[in-house]
Amino acid sequence: MQKPPNKNSFTQFSPIAPVKLLIELRKLGLVGSHLVVLAHDVVAHPGEYEKLFRTMINGSDDLEPWTIILDNGAAEMAKGEFELTGVTLLDVVCEAACTIYDSFPSAEDRLFITLPDTIGNWQKTVEDSAKASIEWTQYLRRSRMLLGKEYNWAAVMQGVHLDEQDKCMEGLLCIPDVKIWCVPRNLANQGYSRNLAVLRMINQWSIRADFIHLFGMSNDVYDDITATQHGVCGIDSANPLVLAHRRVQMHRGLAVKHYSREDFWTKVQFTDLMGENICVVQEAIRDGVW
Repeated sequence: MQKPPNKNSFTQFSPIAPVKLLIELRKLGLVGSHLVVLAHDVVAHPGEYEKLFRTMINGSDDLEPWTIILDNGAAEMAKGEFELTGVTLLDVVCEAACTIYDSFPSAEDRLFITLPDTIGNWQKTVEDSAKASIEWTQYLRRSRMLLGKEYNWAAVMQGVHLDEQDKCMEGLLCIPDVKIWCVPRNLANQGYSRNLAVLRMINQWSIRADFIHLFGMSNDVYDDITATQHGVCGIDSANPLVLAHRRVQMHRGLAVKHYSREDFWTKVQFTDLMGENICVVQEAIRDGVW
């Protein structure tokens, strides 16, 4: 039987950040065994990620199995946060997967590669995810670096209305080897509830809560925190660090604003406020209150 990605008593928060920040946060105990990483950043800094990943194996505080969700980075590429030069998105995903496997002696059932999705478009999400699950599998199996390795998919549910989300789930459930189900922040930003989306996944589609991940923090943090209380495996965001980068201190009840991340991957430096902001989010998840 497939092991749940996270058997901790509460949802883990995964900071999205350049690896130099993740290493500092790991030293402070603010990066746990459930981690979302962007493929393009792994490829750009393989040595530093290997260092980070090995601390996840060797850390004496890690009693639970580690989980890595490898985000294909298509959304960041669309926003101009990074560019592909002479390679395809699949090349980047494959190389990033190789770095992860090089760092972990046994990565079976612990690496989840995110299939492509299109914000707000359930039909294109299903089509692209189904197509990628076939083409990417063939590509990865032909890779000499990944010969004999195992991996699983993470699929992202999209749709503007509940009926579209249902249609999206119907299509995604037909794709083999999808083990993680992601609920993106744009659902809440469009005026819908991710808390409701999680409940529908559990009750209508029989998805176990500990196989559900919340992609990003939305503008409705209260709804985000409420959605974590069903035992989902994780939620990720760069926003606590981006806010700290702009000297904004988070606190419960804060109406969170999302700033541009155009210089976040290249110029950001670690500050104590980043750790403080993450602690605020982690404590809110633990207590179920924003």
